Amino acid sequence: MGKLLNRLQADRADARFKTSMGRTFKLKAELLTYVLGELSRQKDKDHSDKVVQAIVAKVKKNLEDALRIKYTDDLHTEVCIIAEYLPLEFTEAQLQRTIEGLIRANPEAKMGQIMGLLKQASQVTPFSYDGKMASTIVRGLL
Repeated sequence: MGKLLNRLQADRADARFKTSMGRTFKLKAELLTYVLGELSRQKDKDHSDKVVQAIVAKVKKNLEDALRIKYTDDLHTEVCIIAEYLPLEFTEAQLQRTIEGLIRANPEAKMGQIMGLLKQASQVTPFSYDGKMASTIVRGLL
């Protein structure tokens, strides 16, 4: 069992305990119960952080899709809550600075090597990035 799953379970228990303290805690308890239910329905019982993160990302995407169809304060709150469980997504400027640093540190590296280094860096300091944007930036800098 991964750290993320433990965190989700602990946060759900905490939110359930605090539901009488406000609507946000009730939403959080319900949302995390849903996420944990999705995990329990997986055929493969691998609950590593990577698998849990993929399910959290899927739930976030579904919430964002629903939010685009019809905005509600509750949906917006749920998107904010679920985003806490995903790595920070780099902006284009942050991604550009990171890639520039990798190229400076590895001046002889080719595109594939820089992309590999970027992937390694994203695992050491958890962040996510748009792969297409990253490859466009690398191509422009090499």
